[in-house]
Amino acid sequence: MKRTGEIALGVIGTILSVLLLILGLAFFWLKGQQDMINDFANQINQQSQMQSSISADQMTAGIANYGLFATIAAVIGMISGILAIIFIKGNKKPKLAGTLFIIGAVLSTLISMFLGIPIGILFLIAGIMCLVRKPKNQDI
Repeated sequence: MKRTGEIALGVIGTILSVLLLILGLAFFWLKGQQDMINDFANQINQQSQMQSSISADQMTAGIANYGLFATIAAVIGMISGILAIIFIKGNKKPKLAGTLFIIGAVLSTLISMFLGIPIGILFLIAGIMCLVRKPKNQDI
């Protein structure tokens, strides 16, 4: 049985995980750019109509934390996606691949604070397809 749909969804989800990794690493890079963050915080505070203001230190801490979460979620998504694609290729272990897809979907979505929803949707669909499809009986 061909598993082209599951493989395609897994590859697209893995590519999106790589993009999330790049975004997380960009946030890490922004952590070191204190001048740019100070300017951005000042612009937000000038344009904001609210009483409270955002300090550059708060913004730096938020960016660093989110960069860490996005990077962890991306690595989990990439590893589970690649392993699931390896296991589904050639219809070797579809149940294990489906489980890996579903675990990768849940973890990458929740850890990335819902930025990984597209990854989660693709992996969830691929995982359900892996678990639900039954091989055709071949009577000899």
